[in-house]
Amino acid sequence: MIRVKKCLNTLKGRLFSSLLALAFHCLGVTQNLADIQWDIQSPLDYQVFQRDSLESGRITIKGKIEGLDAAASILQFRLGDYPNKDWIDAEETLKNGSIDCSVAVPAGEWHQVELRIINGGVSMGEYVIPHVGVGE
Repeated sequence: MIRVKKCLNTLKGRLFSSLLALAFHCLGVTQNLADIQWDIQSPLDYQVFQRDSLESGRITIKGKIEGLDAAASILQFRLGDYPNKDWIDAEETLKNGSIDCSVAVPAGEWHQVELRIINGGVSMGEYVIPHVGVGE
């Protein structure tokens, strides 16, 4: 009986993997998620940016992402510490895997900045900077 259960669990795992691969193939996503490598130079954890006004400032997002089709990809960001956690497309598109853009955020506190890459409507990977500030 134990052998039968192990066999069934193995078959379930293989079936799930096959269905997942088929779903990605049907969506046109053929890239291996493990191949994507993030090299973010800005913002760094606990980095503080100068504010533009009492209420807000801009943080600079710079870096490189390797292992993806940059021409078909969109960089999105959100502040993970805010109630409205909708993903927002970055102003600049990825060029040869390079990121160079800035985004306006509220001043006066630490923010969790979350980045993700969308390709063919599917998230290809996410990157989180836990503490980014805008202030003096």
